[in-house]
Amino acid sequence: MNLWGEPTGQPVSRRVAALVLLMGIFLSWLTGTFTGSGLNDLLTASPTDMTCDTAAATGCWWEWFRGPDYAGIARVLRTAGFVALTLFIGTAAVSRRDRALLQAAILLSLVGDIFLVLVPMIVGVPEAPIGGVPPEPSFLQKNSFLIGVGVFLVVHVVLIVRHLKGLRASFQGPGAERARKWTIGLGVFWFTVAAGVVAIWWELLDQQPTAMLVVFLIYILVLAAGVWAGTTVLFRAPFGDPDEPPYVRLNAALIGGGMVCYGVTDVTLGLEHLYRSGETSERCWQIITIIKDLNYSPALMFLAYSGFVWFAKGQTVRDYLEQEQVGGQGV
Repeated sequence: MNLWGEPTGQPVSRRVAALVLLMGIFLSWLTGTFTGSGLNDLLTASPTDMTCDTAAATGCWWEWFRGPDYAGIARVLRTAGFVALTLFIGTAAVSRRDRALLQAAILLSLVGDIFLVLVPMIVGVPEAPIGGVPPEPSFLQKNSFLIGVGVFLVVHVVLIVRHLKGLRASFQGPGAERARKWTIGLGVFWFTVAAGVVAIWWELLDQQPTAMLVVFLIYILVLAAGVWAGTTVLFRAPFGDPDEPPYVRLNAALIGGGMVCYGVTDVTLGLEHLYRSGETSERCWQIITIIKDLNYSPALMFLAYSGFVWFAKGQTVRDYLEQEQVGGQGV
């Protein structure tokens, strides 16, 4: 199997397509979505107990699935699986550039997950001795979240570069006016949403150190730009570099859906951090955590799928299913 062949924009073979689709569903459901949706809590005697004490007391075999160790490891393995999934793109890529940017973005997402999930599990939180003061936290204990946020900031910059391909060409020729209206309209919409998020949660944001506040504001600005870039692809899908295969509409829809899910994920991740670290008695961060995971798995899956050329230009689903595939084509 030639995973690194020269991309030609040819449709992925049925064999590889089936494998990729099944991998995406498996990775999304049995790792991130299962542990994040609360379905694992239904296996315990007390689904509303968020501390795992009830599960441990029952001695049931499924208590391990509820523990933080499994949940964290599963989330990281899910992202690693999507990195592997993108290696199957091969010659079924929109272009070499598109494939490289997508693989880099999902690989960096894995690095970010390691700092946000695995590192805190490994280094832990310093505990104060009885009647004493907490020990000085290590560098990673203090900064793993900030490092993870910085990595995901780079992820969104890479995705913006990927999704703005063909922007200038979309403003020229037939359909340029429609593309311009949608591009500007969605820009106004998403940046208004970002401003609304900041306004609604400003009380919690204002409790953060100045450096963290600046990071949050920069991140949400870049995030809004990323969602804007991803959702405008659908309205300029027929346009782009004439020397490279353009996004087909399915690819564009996958990009748009993936970036919306990514936006929800990152906003809820930030809100979860604010609730955990801020002075508030509200417990809704537990619900926010569920929303975060329910969106992160589809975000990775849709974006990974968007790197494949599923159908040739003008080809229908029936054409695709009935065509004779040459062994190894599209791999």
